[in-house]
Amino acid sequence: MNKLYLATLAILMSFSAFSQNARVQIIHNSPTPGTDSGPVVDIYVNGALLPALTAVPFRAATPFLDVPAEADIEVAVAVNPSNSVNDAIATFPLGQLADGEGYTVIANGIVGDTDTPFGLAVFAGALESNPVSGRSDFIAFHGSPGAPAVDIDARTVGNLIEGLEYGSFAENYISVPPDAYFLDVRPAGDPDIVATFEADLSGLPGLAGGVATVFASGILGGTPAFGLYAALIDGSVVEFQAVNVARLQVIHNSPSPTVDIYFNGDLALDNFEFRTATPFDFVPAGVTINVGVALDNSTSVEDTLVNFPVVFENGKAYVVVANGIVGDADTPFTLEAFASAQEQGLSQDAVSVLTFHGAPGAPAVAVNDFLQDPLFDGLEYGDFLGYAELPLENYFLEVRPSGSDDLVGTFNINLENAGGLSVVLFASGIVGDEPNFGLFAALPDGDIIELTPVALTQIIHNSPAAGAEVIDLWANNVVKVVEDLAFQSATGLVYYPTRVPLTFGVAPADSDDPSDILFNLPDPVTFQDGKYHVVIANGIPGDADTPFELAINSEAILLAPNAQSTVVSVFHGSPNAPAVDVTARDLMLPLVDGLAYGEFESLGALPINTYYLEVYPDGSESLVATFESPIPPSSAGISLVGVVSGLLSEEPPLDLLFFTPNGGVIKATPVSQVQVIHNSPAPTVDVYANENLLLNDFEFRTATPFVDLPTRTAFDIAVAPDNSSSVADSLRSFKNIVFEDGKKYIVMATGVVGDMDAPFGLAVNDMGRTRAESGEGVDLLLYHGATDAPVVDVVAAGVGVLFDDVAYGEYQGYINVPASTYTLNVTPGNDNSNVVRAYDADISGLNGGAATVFASGFLGSEEPEDEFEVWVALADGQTFPLTEIVSTQEVADRIPAFQMAPNPVRTTAQVQYTLSEDTDITIAVQNAGGQTIRSIYLGRQPAGEHSRTLEAGGLPQGMYTYSLITPVGILAQRFVVVK
Repeated sequence: MNKLYLATLAILMSFSAFSQNARVQIIHNSPTPGTDSGPVVDIYVNGALLPALTAVPFRAATPFLDVPAEADIEVAVAVNPSNSVNDAIATFPLGQLADGEGYTVIANGIVGDTDTPFGLAVFAGALESNPVSGRSDFIAFHGSPGAPAVDIDARTVGNLIEGLEYGSFAENYISVPPDAYFLDVRPAGDPDIVATFEADLSGLPGLAGGVATVFASGILGGTPAFGLYAALIDGSVVEFQAVNVARLQVIHNSPSPTVDIYFNGDLALDNFEFRTATPFDFVPAGVTINVGVALDNSTSVEDTLVNFPVVFENGKAYVVVANGIVGDADTPFTLEAFASAQEQGLSQDAVSVLTFHGAPGAPAVAVNDFLQDPLFDGLEYGDFLGYAELPLENYFLEVRPSGSDDLVGTFNINLENAGGLSVVLFASGIVGDEPNFGLFAALPDGDIIELTPVALTQIIHNSPAAGAEVIDLWANNVVKVVEDLAFQSATGLVYYPTRVPLTFGVAPADSDDPSDILFNLPDPVTFQDGKYHVVIANGIPGDADTPFELAINSEAILLAPNAQSTVVSVFHGSPNAPAVDVTARDLMLPLVDGLAYGEFESLGALPINTYYLEVYPDGSESLVATFESPIPPSSAGISLVGVVSGLLSEEPPLDLLFFTPNGGVIKATPVSQVQVIHNSPAPTVDVYANENLLLNDFEFRTATPFVDLPTRTAFDIAVAPDNSSSVADSLRSFKNIVFEDGKKYIVMATGVVGDMDAPFGLAVNDMGRTRAESGEGVDLLLYHGATDAPVVDVVAAGVGVLFDDVAYGEYQGYINVPASTYTLNVTPGNDNSNVVRAYDADISGLNGGAATVFASGFLGSEEPEDEFEVWVALADGQTFPLTEIVSTQEVADRIPAFQMAPNPVRTTAQVQYTLSEDTDITIAVQNAGGQTIRSIYLGRQPAGEHSRTLEAGGLPQGMYTYSLITPVGILAQRFVVVK
């Protein structure tokens, strides 16, 4: 026993007569600066010298002993040796102590120091036993003179004491498990560690499950040296050893064999495998550690291949990554260290992520969650990126070379339930080689999580098989991956694992388990890293030529290059259709050439618009179908997958559909082009389709342009007088008119309302043309619509018969003629020498086009508005009459040649005529209403050839007459101005 204990025991024995006692422990913590200790003291109680309580040493403590309660106690302390209480350097009245209360009394401060004078610090409420079994409790006291207020942390646990001022006890006992701790002492609020002490509570009988007073002692930066001590309840004082330690986690990320790791010649890690990690652990700091790396099954440090001297800093936590390739000059094996590692996250609402680029040979990378801004960009090989706080979400991390749109791969990690966690995310492996590139997450406990490599995939059901209208898809006879997928519908974007063969099985809708699978597809599917896949379930089960299969486009594009366009790919999925060509009609732009069944073709970026897509057999002009395909603004910036679907000439019918990445479908409308020509010598009419007004105030001898009307849809057409109020006013109705795919229609309103012999009706030609089929010349269609005219021929002077034996109500043609000027003679069908009418037909400006020529009116009419004329309807809806050639021989002899080209005219035309003799000429231009809008007297013109320019650019679109007025008659020619 020490002297302080014996002396105190003697004093307390003299107090044994008292029935009420307090429990007191005294600790001597007063240092003598500049020495290795403190003053040795004598203690006087209530003025009496107690010789046995002499020479009490520095950093000694009594056990807890009885002291009289409710009696005044005065303690005087003198420096040993002392002669009497008068030598006391300080006297401390303790007052009356409470019965049964525990007290810790610490002699503290520096004798004679005015700033930190010697004194007694008393803590009431001291414990002698632990209130909770199996725990260690301690009260802390700051007894280092001159030291600032301090914080004390338990390394890896957290802060234990905050802002403890000199001379003060902590407010309460701290309860911890009886484990080994490294205690870091810091100036309050300062992250820099002043000193670290090892406190192994498990190895101290008095602390393991007990209580103690932990006190800071000595002079910070001086002598006696600053230290941390624990006074146990039995009076023992334990010094916590000052140490320098760091925390270390090692990750093996070198694509090399398993290795052994040596620290200063000792085997630290045996058979350390690629893509494994150690948990965080303590390592010495402040000293050099030689790290040696050897192949596995090494026998000693002599087998090391490479050595690295490292020095860790006290208080730091390190992540060290073994990286690079042994023996590689460009990316040699090395150790990369990060010195501010975290073993837990900063918040329960986030995950703290440290990132390391450890893929040899890979460029700097950018990583982002799907469709989000980069989480980081420009991370170079061998570099760490400091911690980022990621919200608790399910992440699909896309890895790209910095500055590139080329996707290396997508990797999935679900952090939804990982709040408060800290991880090291590291890129590993070789891009395009073995071991495969991947992302991995190292946890503080050493566990490694491989992020699942995945690829975005969309699945489209396009099998027209009966009985397969709705299906389920299973993968590897285990997991139902698609449920209730209907024909001509699609899933949204779904991530599927890459690098793993998946065998897909087809089951009926609402299947419950793998036993419901009807059949598995023979070829497993392995999705590729860095690709967007479009998978189309196609074909017919059991069909030898076009069996059910999965057609996969692994080069699909998800996003358009800009926000003003969409990227379109097309798939031919009609099992019984030949290879096809697809043309954007209005643009005259071939989009697809020779696309065979089961193949994909990319069309690239297309502006947002409505397209009329014509489908032809490859290399043929035979139109299969036209589809009105609106590309809505919502498709801007993304991709569409166009699918030629259904069956040709069977059910379900051929369709064209466009699928959006979110599973939406845009079904193109099958249409036919239809032109309606009003050739019934009747008043202006209104036309209704399915009770809706289609054409308002539709005038005689006018035409619509070719318009697109849906096929496969029944129309009820009704004709009513103009200014009708509803379909109820109709004069005539035509029921269940259905336009067919692949056809173009000329619909001629013909006949006479109320005429029994030539009643009003619709003459339909389903082989209409909007342009010359060959691309050259003019394709002409003739319709005989003059009810009182006989069967006729149309003969081109100097060419021959163009249309032969055409009766009223008949179409004939198309015929192709060169774009030129013709004199057309209308003759009886059996007598081409008898010219009934002759017309000047200048179609030189229609090269590549098509037109409908129609006989109109009555031969015997004396009314100008319905007299017999020959009219022309163009594809854009313009109509104009051919100029009848006047039979006055005298003016014809005077002007033997008269022509205008081009006709129709946009800006200017050349008028050429020949005079057989000198003649007075006036030029006049009349509009369709007969009004003269230009008149120029040219005076007497000499015989010979003449040419004048007609300026038509300022004339409104329409039909006009150009007249040469002579003293012997007028020669006129009709012309059309187009814009």
